[in-house]
Amino acid sequence: MRVLKKGVFGKVVIVIIKITLNNVFFTVVSKRGNVIFWSSCGGGGFKGPRRATALAAEQTGRALAEKLFSNGFRWVEIVVHSLYNSRAKAAMKGLSFDNCLQIVSVSLNTPLSHNGLRRKKVRRV
Repeated sequence: MRVLKKGVFGKVVIVIIKITLNNVFFTVVSKRGNVIFWSSCGGGGFKGPRRATALAAEQTGRALAEKLFSNGFRWVEIVVHSLYNSRAKAAMKGLSFDNCLQIVSVSLNTPLSHNGLRRKKVRRV
């Protein structure tokens, strides 16, 4: 097993992918937490219900990957906030498009409440 030296990866940035019911948001953050770029499916030209598709997530990820590559970033860490698995996979596929970005790590940080979902209102007859 080859041991990598400390600092082998040059400029590593963190890409936070937040997937909601109606949209997909990409935020590129430095290691210190400063926002470098951001993008969303709505800002990428998709309007209405097409924003919530896997195709929109993939194409927006591709556009963001090309933007990162042209600005000299080669390595990314991905943090996913999502309950929608297919769109998360499509977004990661778009980021790794054409091998321009190398994915260092992927972590899933899906926020879940500790007390569960709200109960249904009791029906009164």
